[in-house]
Amino acid sequence: MLLVEYNELFNSVTKVYDRIEENRIRGVGLQFYFPTDGKTFEFRLENVDELKERIRSHIDRRVWILLAEESGLYDLMDEQSKESFNDELEKKPPEVTTENVQATFERLEFEKEMIFERGLINVFKELDRNYVSNDTFKVAKKIIIRNYHGFSSSDKVRDVERILYILDGKRPPEYTQSVASIVRSKTSRFDKGQKYFDSPYLQFMIYGNGNLHLTFKRPDLLERINKTIARSAGSRIPEKNKSKRNSKGTVYSRSA
Repeated sequence: MLLVEYNELFNSVTKVYDRIEENRIRGVGLQFYFPTDGKTFEFRLENVDELKERIRSHIDRRVWILLAEESGLYDLMDEQSKESFNDELEKKPPEVTTENVQATFERLEFEKEMIFERGLINVFKELDRNYVSNDTFKVAKKIIIRNYHGFSSSDKVRDVERILYILDGKRPPEYTQSVASIVRSKTSRFDKGQKYFDSPYLQFMIYGNGNLHLTFKRPDLLERINKTIARSAGSRIPEKNKSKRNSKGTVYSRSA
């Protein structure tokens, strides 16, 4: 159904091209504004072929993003992987055809477990970047994110929440409904008060010094996280620095 709508849209745009071609002799400039991207492009009428290609690329890009959202592909990706995926679409999105869509999603269906596991490992390596030792790597029950303010820290919490939903067999909520969004909306770097938040999977305590204490409420899901890391990462993280894990198993992470 989406491909039918895509073809109808592009046919409508083609009619606009024909009108432009008819009025080429006027030689006036045109502006095209794409509200979804917030971009405006200006073309002379003699550049109609360039205009056609730019608009086709824009439509293709938006359709691929919609497919990634509706298929649940974005749910499997950590923020870094999602950003890389979007960057590739920004450079040169594949043309939206039945063959391209089918081939792409057949490949992604085959690779989806690997995509999820790779994203999971990236998330917890980033959260626990200072913990590197010769011991078997495990995510602790509590993670402390220092200086919890800004989008980077919010993305980390969003990634952890997303992983827990998927491991529990549920679709992650939209960002506006996520606990990461709620915590961010109720805190700021100018508010030094202590705050407590609770969710089905996590407990949050933000202290006056800006540190966020993130505690896992579901030991079964935490165990699955650690088993996934052990299986996919060979049970170890390459040695770099001295461990920052304390005697209670708490892991410290910087927000940057």
